[in-house]
Amino acid sequence: MKLEEGAHFHDRPALDIVIRKFRAAKITAYIAGVFFTCLFVCVWPGTMLSLDVMDGYGFKVWTTLSRGWAFVAATFIIIVPLVQEVVAIKRQHSLNKRNAEAAGDEQPQQSRRSSTGGQSKKSESTLYSVVHSYFTLLFSDIFRRQLQKTANRVLGK
Repeated sequence: MKLEEGAHFHDRPALDIVIRKFRAAKITAYIAGVFFTCLFVCVWPGTMLSLDVMDGYGFKVWTTLSRGWAFVAATFIIIVPLVQEVVAIKRQHSLNKRNAEAAGDEQPQQSRRSSTGGQSKKSESTLYSVVHSYFTLLFSDIFRRQLQKTANRVLGK
């Protein structure tokens, strides 16, 4: 992103730099928001005006399409960030590995693993531990929030 301009407070970019860098994303978000609002408030319900009153079968088809759309959207919303995180973790892990090899930060000869795949097992276990830590933190935070809500409900807060 190259945010090295301006003064940084605790290694954070200045607000005006962030606003400048994310201007295109902000405009895209506004345009997409207006588009989808028009689509889901006007166009989608407007299609119903061209139809007569639905019978039971038509209603079933309409609700099945709506449920299918919701299922696909929910799957996309859940799976895509997960895949992106795993890919980013793998990419960073391989970058760290290449940097370590380039810096000559290799293990001594006697502690090196055999050439039968010991290094790949080590990197797989490291990747597993990173992914495991990510999901442990994610789910522990979700559990903590749910526990707090339950406690507040029981205690009447």
